Amino acid sequence: MSVLGPQALIIIIIFIAIIIIIIIIIIIIIIIIIIHTIFECPKLDDVRGDFLQKLETIFLQKLELETNAATDCLALLMGDDPPQEIENSLYRFLTSLFKRRLGILAAQGEGL
Repeated sequence: MSVLGPQALIIIIIFIAIIIIIIIIIIIIIIIIIIHTIFECPKLDDVRGDFLQKLETIFLQKLELETNAATDCLALLMGDDPPQEIENSLYRFLTSLFKRRLGILAAQGEGL
C-alpha cells in the first residue's frame, strides 16, 4: 500500500474544492431560476395573480390583518400547521406554475 505524497494530496484537495465550487454554482443557478419562476416571470403573471387572490381571501378569513399583516401572512403560510386551504392552494399554484414553465421552455425549444 502506497502513501500519497504531498503533491498528490494538494491535487486531491484542489479537485475537491473545484467540485464543491461547481456544486455551489449549480445550487445558486437553481435558486435564481426558482425565484424568477415564482416571483418575476411576466409570462406567469396570470397563474401568480390567481394564486395571490385566493391566498388573500384565505388570509382575510383566517387573520385579522392589521399592523403586522406581512408577518402574520408569512407565519400562516410557512407555519408547521398551515390551514388545509393554503396547503392545497400552494400545491396547485406551484404545480401549475412549473407545468406552465415547462410548456414555455418546450415552445422555445429549450426542453428540460
